Amino acid sequence: MINTIKVGKRKIGNDQPVFVIAEIGINHEGNVKRCAQMIKAAADAGVDAVKLQTIDADANYVKGSESYKVFKGAELSVDETKEMFELAKSFGLEIFTTVGDFETLEWVNELNPCAWKISSGLITHLPLIERMAKLGKPALLSTGMSDIDEIEDAVNTFYQNGNSQIGVFQCTSIYPLKPENMYLFRILELKKRFNVTVGFSDHSLGSDAAFLSVGVGASMIEKHFTFD
Repeated sequence: MINTIKVGKRKIGNDQPVFVIAEIGINHEGNVKRCAQMIKAAADAGVDAVKLQTIDADANYVKGSESYKVFKGAELSVDETKEMFELAKSFGLEIFTTVGDFETLEWVNELNPCAWKISSGLITHLPLIERMAKLGKPALLSTGMSDIDEIEDAVNTFYQNGNSQIGVFQCTSIYPLKPENMYLFRILELKKRFNVTVGFSDHSLGSDAAFLSVGVGASMIEKHFTFD
């Protein structure tokens, strides 16, 4: 039997409605007013949750690199992040975020996110995953930049630290994602291999891939969006 997880007030699993996550990430580009508008738009669209990326550029990227410039220019302050969490909850949405370092993990935890998102690039950061597990919240794991052994190590790290609340996303780290690179049948492989709730992190244009992934067995959909 596939492991069912609980994210906020919602159970997620084979016998549950699909859990839909609007991925804001850093698409607000550091503009807290735009972030608020995106949260409202997501709520109006009827999603279950919104997700941000709370990445401290100084702690995660080499200064002067392209990634540093992008993430440094898109940071929300602690107070702004708290405001966005409160706003999302006022709309009845679950909210959580991706963090990349221990200090950020600790202050975001005080905002009571419904879960942790472990991005593809962080799947081998086992000390961070271990700390997340010990905090007692569920985690959703993207797999786009990992092999099967790395996924197994991350899942086992969560289990070994007394937390079985983990879900896995089939994900291909290409933007935008073309149909030939979706590999939706990997959803079945991930379910069989790890006995966990599996979703689809959709980087494609349009909505067809999301619908198709549910047909294959996805219980969660994460969809990136902007106002463009």
